[in-house]
Amino acid sequence: MEWDEIPRPVQLESNQTIIVDDAIAEHFPPGSKVKNTRSQGASFWTRTVRIDIELPDKTQKAYFLKVSTGELVYSFLARWLGAPTGRILIHISTCPSYMDMIEELPDIRKFSAILAKLHHQSVVDKDAPKEFGFHVMTHEVSQGPSKELDQILPELISKVIPRLLRPLETHGRTLKPVALHGDIWHGNLAVNANTGEPVYFDPSVFWGHNEYDVGSMATPRYGPGQDWIVEVEYHKFFPLSVPEEDHEARNALYAISGHFCASTLYPDNKTFRKM
Repeated sequence: MEWDEIPRPVQLESNQTIIVDDAIAEHFPPGSKVKNTRSQGASFWTRTVRIDIELPDKTQKAYFLKVSTGELVYSFLARWLGAPTGRILIHISTCPSYMDMIEELPDIRKFSAILAKLHHQSVVDKDAPKEFGFHVMTHEVSQGPSKELDQILPELISKVIPRLLRPLETHGRTLKPVALHGDIWHGNLAVNANTGEPVYFDPSVFWGHNEYDVGSMATPRYGPGQDWIVEVEYHKFFPLSVPEEDHEARNALYAISGHFCASTLYPDNKTFRKM
């Protein structure tokens, strides 16, 4: 595949043989043994696996692994953002435990509270970076050549972005980056089947303005829309940035990357072009 070729969604087989790589197993608790592995189904580009292990004291523990076999990229599922636990060529991550989930939207207030908590805790973390972005190049989707995009980018970069973001750090104001989930939408939300608490997963993590995480749910194609989520509830826990009158325009700007991603990955689905 060429570097600028748009990857088409491919439903991967879920019944392939599951082998727990040593680079993963070495990060399990010392003395543990893999007792069972089973597929948790497949989605576009990835397979998901449940790994059951037995600890030295004979207690059982389960892990969840999400695998992209094309590039040997491993990512994780967890309620809170976790740290990578190993590497195979590109990346491996595992979550602390397997979680049974109910595929429905969580309570709006509880979800808004845990998202705001993530943002608050990361901004006061003494080890948090002062820079926006990420320490390595991140990647969510390959965007092929686009004459239309080439035409609008100069204006977007030179005029729109400075107009909306520069006021956040003028007149004595400063903005500290927070750890962002990076891909909040209803498909990445669920309910913990055991506790009833909100769960969010499949992050595309980077450090940025907290409002980035809250704008996309107002997009019409995302079902719940603005009445369900963070435009109201989230900002009860994390106030709007000043100037407040720009926040809707900022959210529209932040949502652009999600629009590009969906439109690029599903070029035949015209609903992704109806913003």
